[in-house]
This record gives sequence, structure tokens and C-alpha cells, in this order.
Amino acid sequence: SKISMKELVSFTTVAANMPSSFNFTVKPQIKGFTITMAKSGVVSSEKSTNNKITSAQEKLLRKARPGTLIILEDITVRMPDGTTRRSNMSLRVTK
Repeated sequence: SKISMKELVSFTTVAANMPSSFNFTVKPQIKGFTITMAKSGVVSSEKSTNNKITSAQEKLLRKARPGTLIILEDITVRMPDGTTRRSNMSLRVTK
């Protein structure tokens, strides 16, 4: 997926959304995630233990420039039935 610089520096939480084709409302809960990013050949990672962007993650994201690949890893999601799922996603920064 792609994300603009403006969107990148403005987001403060990570949310899990179910596809619109779902027939009922499900509210999964993010329990934690790690943001990993490479800048000038140096790979940096910062972890959150809830759904909120930490100050360290925000500082890391502010270093991103167009073309930077940002990876959200180990996104831990608690489902309403009590099960836990893990997921990853990547975002390419645009202007």
C-alpha cells in the first residue's frame, strides 16, 4: 500500500478493520505492533504494546521520505472470540 507524507505524520493509532463484505460487525482490538524502517542503510525498529503510535515510533516516522518503505510487523490482534492473530503490512511513502 501507499501512504503520503501528510498521512504518515498524522496517524496516531493502528486499527484493524474487517472487509465490507462481512455480514456482521466485528471489533478486533490491536494489542501491539512494531514499526521497522530503513534510512540511509540503517534499519530501525520501535515497538508499541497497544494500538497507539509511541513517541519513539513517531520520531522514527518523521525521518521517512518519499520512497521509504515502512513495515508494520507483529501486529497482534485480539478477536472478539478471544483468539489472537498476527499480521504484517508494508507502506511505501509517497509525496
